[in-house]
Amino acid sequence: MIQRLKKVSSNDSKQPTAKPVLLDAVEYTVRTIEDRARLYRNLVVSVSIVSILSVVLAVTFRQWIGLAGFLLLSPMTGSFLILDIRRTRLWRLHILKKSQKRELHIPTFRKTISAFAYLPASSLQAMLSTISDADNPAQGQAQTQNPSGDIVDTRMRESEWRIFRGSALLTIALASLTAAAIFQSATLLICGTGLSILFAFFHRKQL
Repeated sequence: MIQRLKKVSSNDSKQPTAKPVLLDAVEYTVRTIEDRARLYRNLVVSVSIVSILSVVLAVTFRQWIGLAGFLLLSPMTGSFLILDIRRTRLWRLHILKKSQKRELHIPTFRKTISAFAYLPASSLQAMLSTISDADNPAQGQAQTQNPSGDIVDTRMRESEWRIFRGSALLTIALASLTAAAIFQSATLLICGTGLSILFAFFHRKQL
């Protein structure tokens, strides 16, 4: 499909060196999905390596402290989620910018990119759902005039912050409880318990 779009664009005698906006949007979308998939694969590999090494160290040295490596799973997962949301948010801003300049017709773009059967349908549809408001010219114009009023972008930024806060609280809480068990420290135990309660409070508040 991309090759077909490139072939059509090469026949355009008016702007022989300019890349068509539709082709640019399609290629950018494909790259975004590939980047997100790469992030996920890296997460799976990293989690697997950390988990295996933690178990091997604990068994080899017969010390449960080797399992402390599992503390890394929380920041690793949180980092993945933040980067994934941010990558999607940047893609959305790129597409909306093209649309708001009247260079990209969103319905045509959606129909074209949906024809790529090899792209993961669930990920693609989730991304396309974030630009559904762009089909409304009035709302698109309002977003152009007032970017801070972009509700979807605001919610995505808030999600990044919530994930960062939750991941940090959980990591510090678990680290404190682990350290409390190692050093027999009541102070660390109280600190870890308090942070765990705070994490549970924020998590329940988000539900």
